Formats: sequence, C-alpha cells, structure tokens
Amino acid sequence: MSVQSAATSGRSRPRPSGPLALAAALAVFMASVIAGCGGGGLGSGGTGAPLSVGSGTITGFGSVVVDGVALDDRNARTVTEASDGSLVAAPAELGQRVDLELDEAGLPRLLRVDAQLVGPIAEVQPLRGRIVVLGRTVELNASALAGPSTVLSGAIALGSLSRGQWVEVHGVEGVALLTGEPLLQATRVKVLPAVPAALRVSGRIDAVEAGGRLRLGALGVDTAAAQRLPAGGAAQAGDRVTVLARPADLGGTASAPLLVARVLVSRPAAVDGQRVVLAGKLRAGHGSGTLVLDGQTLNTSAAAIVGGPLQPGQYLRVEGLSTGPRQVQATRIVVRQGSPDGDVELRGTVVALAADRRSFRVRDTRVSLPATGLRLQDCEQGLSEGLFVEVKGNVDGDGVLASRVECARSEPDGAVVEREGMAGAVDVASRSLVLTPPGRVGQRVQWSDLTLFRDLLPSVASLQGQSLEVEGVLRADGVLLARRIRPAD
Repeated sequence: MSVQSAATSGRSRPRPSGPLALAAALAVFMASVIAGCGGGGLGSGGTGAPLSVGSGTITGFGSVVVDGVALDDRNARTVTEASDGSLVAAPAELGQRVDLELDEAGLPRLLRVDAQLVGPIAEVQPLRGRIVVLGRTVELNASALAGPSTVLSGAIALGSLSRGQWVEVHGVEGVALLTGEPLLQATRVKVLPAVPAALRVSGRIDAVEAGGRLRLGALGVDTAAAQRLPAGGAAQAGDRVTVLARPADLGGTASAPLLVARVLVSRPAAVDGQRVVLAGKLRAGHGSGTLVLDGQTLNTSAAAIVGGPLQPGQYLRVEGLSTGPRQVQATRIVVRQGSPDGDVELRGTVVALAADRRSFRVRDTRVSLPATGLRLQDCEQGLSEGLFVEVKGNVDGDGVLASRVECARSEPDGAVVEREGMAGAVDVASRSLVLTPPGRVGQRVQWSDLTLFRDLLPSVASLQGQSLEVEGVLRADGVLLARRIRPAD
C-alpha cells in the first residue's frame, strides 16, 4: 500500500488537466490508497487494522499537506495542549510538527500540533546556525534535501535572535554529521511576543532517575507534583511525553536545566497491528535490516525503498505496521529528494494583495514573488483579491517564495476558500452570520465546534460590525462552513 504523493517522491508525474483540480487530486489520492490496500479502506491491508496514527511536518495547505501528502482535513479538529494539559483549538501553520489520528477511510479526524520546545533561548550560535533552548541544541535547516526547511517567524534571520527571547520550536530528532551529537533539526521557530502561560517540552524519555525524575537530553524534569494524563500513567524510558510547566518552574543552569513539571502527558503508542506513518531523520542502524527513526526501530527487511540507498541523516517518510512497543515493520520507505518547483504547496484564495502585486497571503501563509523567473499559468488577468490559485515554492523566512503560480478560472468544488467583509446578522443560537464585502452581496457563514476563532474577543456576539476574514468550505447551498475566523488585515 502506498499513500505517497508525487511531491514526496520528487518525481515528475502527469497532472490533472485544468487548473488546480483539488477535488480530483484528493479523489485520486484516496482511490490509490484504497486500491493499494485491497479496497478495504486506508490501511486495511488485509489485516483489518486501520491506518489510525501518524506524524509529520506540515509542508502546505490544500486541505492540509503533511510531508508532501495532501489530506482532506475538512472534518478534522486541530488542537494542542493548553497549560493544564486540556486540548484546545489551535491554528495549523507551515512547518509545524503534527500527530495525526485517521479514520477507517484514511481521513484525519484529529491533528494535534506538537511543538517540541517552548522556552527561552539560552544560547545563540550564529556561525553554526544553532540555538540552545531548554538544554536542547536546535539547528536551523536551509537544505530541502535534509528535511523541511526551517520556517522562521517573528525574526528576520537567526542572527537577529538573542539570549532570553522566548521561542516555540518544532523539529525532528537528528544528529550532527561530524560529531554525532544529538540535536533537533528545526522545521519551525517562532519568536513569541510575550512570555507564555507554560513552558513545553515534547520528546522521548532518555532515562528515569531516582525519585521519578526524568531525563530528556540535558533537561531534568521533576515530576513529583505533576498531574499525569492519562491518570495513573507511569513514565518509562523510551516513552514519548509532553511536559508542561510554569515559566517560574525553570531552574538549574543553561547546560543542565531543571524543570518542575505541572502536567505530564503520556503520548499513546501504536498498538500491535496498527498501521502507522512516520517522518523524520534517519539516525542509525541496529544491525542487519533495522533502522532507528523518531525513536522507533524499523524492520526494513520487506520494505519497498524509493530514492535509496538509505544513509544516516536522510529525511524519510515511512509506512508500516506496529509490531510492538516502538517497533515498526516498514512496508514502504521514501527518501526525501526535493522538487524543482520547491517543497511547499498552497491552494487557496488570494488575500491581502500588496499594491505592487508582489506579495499576498494564501491560507494564512505569506507568499512573495521573485523579481524574475516566476512562472504564471492561466493568469491572463493578473493576480487579484479573491482569485483562487495554486502556489509552489520554497520556505522564505516565515512564508513562501513562489516558483510557480497557477490561477483558476473558478473555485474548485469542495476547496477551502477565503472571504473578507463586515460581519452582520450575528446569530449566536444558530452559530451564523452574514459577511458582506464592500459593494457585494452578503455571504452567509456558519461556524461549528471545528471553527477556530483567532485573535478575536472570546464573546462571539462581539463579531457584529467587525471586519473579518473567514476561511472555510462552500456548501452546495452557498453557505460558507467556517474553519477559521480572524480579523481582516
């Protein structure tokens, strides 16, 4: 079975005719998955076990693209842990690491945003392209072959970062090629404008020490007074956990920090026979036919390998079956090779178009156009607000430098679109409003439990009269089912 996309393999494949064809692409993707699994749904593979868990890096939006594979997330919740460990709605952003739960049809029902670090910078090493946060060495990555390039949000460049700044870091486990020292290869680093409510560390336990203290790299974690989720769980070496603590709970030294945990969340492991998808840096081998990736041992004896041979330091996407605690029987391994058009893809509506037509946003992601060499396809009238486009490109700071832009003559059925306008007729009971763009007919908007209200006052009734940007899916009756509502720029 394969759920690999052309973007993942790096090979050129025929594209559907006509611009964008998002719905067709998703249909082809799901059909190939079901066919590859014998028609029993994503991941049935003749075993009856659904492909229900996975992890990876967000590399685009169209619905959501994880390591080059487009997944229809229109009915999925996107969440992360609050300071008390409860799950709260969260935005999906380029470069984030996410855990996935998929239903039997292979569609994500939950995306859990999993930042590896939230804490202050203890050291900046600009010549080595690294920072140190909570005892972890974090290396920024500019090579698409080595893995998803680092999205840097809130800072111009690594050199503008400074000791004491608070950052949110997403990344994959790796090792320095010359020294073999463990490090976190960043996929996203976001400078936080203020000290957050909680520090956060997410990763695998290296050791359990006396008194229940945990060791995660150089970081010591005192769990004596921590609330454990799920209740009664006992942490063991090799387990994957998320540690939450107050900023005042950080002590020790820069080289040996100590954190007093308030909440310890144990991440569930895949059960035997369950299909899994992993993506990360290949660290080492464990004898003939076994490899280590993302803390899990892979048996590769029966795996189809695309883009090999396999070598330490490569970024891999792996499909397989769980055969025990942190054990995976790999069925397919794809080596990241990069794409001539770039490794980020966006499909959506143009908003916030600059006066010079050189920058805009798509799916809440900034897009910049190069001075020369850009391929515009089917864009006879040029770029304009509200135009549906497909963008390919590379990470550029906190956004994307486009290498290709394709314009649609109409919005594909079922695509995620954006609308801007003034909110009126807000009805809290029916969870609806009317969004009226200047000089145009109003658009009815419906929100649900899946809707993320971003940068808005907590009272939904306060939406009345606000200028809003709404992202969602148009129903056949013309109602926009909102996935995200935020103030318009």
